[in-house]
Amino acid sequence: MTEEKKKGGILSRWLLIKYAFADLGGGMTDFPIAIFLIPFYTEIIGLGPALVGWIALAAGIYDIFTDPFMGTISDRTRTRFGRRRIYFLVGAVPLGLSFWWLFSPISGMEAVSFLIAYLVFYTCMDIVFIPHFSMSAELTPDYDDRTRVQGYNRSFWIIGLLLGVIIPLVLMEIVSEGRSYYSLVGLILGGIMTASVLVSFFGTSENPEYWRDHKVSLKEGIKAIISNKNYMLLAVANLLYSAGCSIPNTLLIYYAIHWLGVEEDKVLAAVPIYLVASMISVPIWVKISKKLEKKPTYILAFLVAAAGAFLTLLIQPGQFYFLYAVFVVAGVGYGGLMAVPGSMMADVIDFDEYSTGERREGTFFGIWEFFRKASNNTSIWLVLQLLALTGFVQQQEIQAPGVDNVIRLMFGGLAGLVYLTGAVVMLFYDYDRKAVAEIQKKLRERGLPL
Repeated sequence: MTEEKKKGGILSRWLLIKYAFADLGGGMTDFPIAIFLIPFYTEIIGLGPALVGWIALAAGIYDIFTDPFMGTISDRTRTRFGRRRIYFLVGAVPLGLSFWWLFSPISGMEAVSFLIAYLVFYTCMDIVFIPHFSMSAELTPDYDDRTRVQGYNRSFWIIGLLLGVIIPLVLMEIVSEGRSYYSLVGLILGGIMTASVLVSFFGTSENPEYWRDHKVSLKEGIKAIISNKNYMLLAVANLLYSAGCSIPNTLLIYYAIHWLGVEEDKVLAAVPIYLVASMISVPIWVKISKKLEKKPTYILAFLVAAAGAFLTLLIQPGQFYFLYAVFVVAGVGYGGLMAVPGSMMADVIDFDEYSTGERREGTFFGIWEFFRKASNNTSIWLVLQLLALTGFVQQQEIQAPGVDNVIRLMFGGLAGLVYLTGAVVMLFYDYDRKAVAEIQKKLRERGLPL
């Protein structure tokens, strides 16, 4: 990293903004897919919830191959644009187009179109964001500045999440809700995604000192990753964090209609509150991490998120203002879960470099993303199967007795238990500031750049 990109030994704010800008587009995908996509295909298109759940699960299984594979490819790529940035350029336009397609299924073959569009979209996400996430671990070796990198990254992702909610809501006032509305949402958000990725491509550069010849075979490298205890703990915690988010996201519309008994827009208004609380909390979590260490900060974030989830169990039908207050707590927890773990990932990658002599950020982040997406899609599948088993009938306002309570319990109770499990998992993590400093010292003694 050149000196002009640093101020006082840390990365400049302008560099971090340009790097993080791609996450604006990445974040815009989350809530439209989590909140709108499933109801779109079940309520507007008319596909069965169980079928939609199986399609989501199939896409998650597909990611078993694409996430780690894309990470390994980016580790081994060498071009004049770098080994990571070239994929920003390659994937930017297909990413935007595939998102539009996801909300514009082919008439008469909607289920097949949904499956293929989902697979193509996930592939494009991998092409762009596995290299992008991987690049974050190469920007700085500084223990605290790594958390700052993730703070910018996650802040832009949360801004993207916010736009991914606000833009569809604004368009809802202009265009009648139906197939054409969702197609327009996909087109506009897809265009912004493409533009945001291109900003990161043109605004950043890579450090060639991280490019290494790969002498360790892929099989041996995977074994080294699996034996990296602290990485595996982070990966499992990431899986649980993703599941804890996916469960209420999938159920939000159903929760609004069948438990709270209010119009969807009243509940959707809670989402910007949640995201603003998250965004405001991110720099606070970064400061807490510097004071407390990363491990206790991450555990605290899980506990706050669990508290927010369990508090929803106290909300009675019609109390959507209570939901707004609870979502502030949940949003603060979400901000911590977003800001801290990526920095810890960069630390455990140093340990892998000490073990293998190679920099394999792409492989690490590829497996990390597999855990996240597989968890997300498995959670969607599980929730939809449970809905079907309880006798839930799509496009029907009045459901069988008990269905509303099952939705409520999954929305708050199940999500809260998942978050608590994540906090317990992180109790076994033991790679702190002192251990990272010791590993980096040994790497410098070997003459390896950081």
